[in-house]
Amino acid sequence: MVRGRNREGMLSQQLIARLFEDADLMAPQEMCGLLFEGDRYLRCQNVDPNPERGFLLHHDEYQEAVRYMGKAPWALVHSHPLASAGASPKDCGLMDAFEVAKIEMDMIIVGLQPKEIRIFKKDEHVYRCVWHTEKEPVTV
Repeated sequence: MVRGRNREGMLSQQLIARLFEDADLMAPQEMCGLLFEGDRYLRCQNVDPNPERGFLLHHDEYQEAVRYMGKAPWALVHSHPLASAGASPKDCGLMDAFEVAKIEMDMIIVGLQPKEIRIFKKDEHVYRCVWHTEKEPVTV
């Protein structure tokens, strides 16, 4: 079983609805948050100076979330209000940073145009979509 997902490896329907709801609520800014085991999702404040074009979590908020939840998140969540859930070069750079820092964390992207959710993980030198709300597999 994969952390934070159900037996089939998918996000629960309740979590999917919550992620779309938060992304819609925050648009045109990017929403961001953390996902912990058991579909425990925590939306965080986007402190990026230009939140319509990027996201940034404050370090203190991350640390407080980890203390509150009792463990590290398995995924970082953010939205693309004006685009699909494809991984941008900036998203890939963040996954590179996770790898360098030896942080095991997936990236969940909520796209609003079209409405879709994708989960990415860096696998050696490839950024892979390991789950999505679409019917056909997607690779980056």
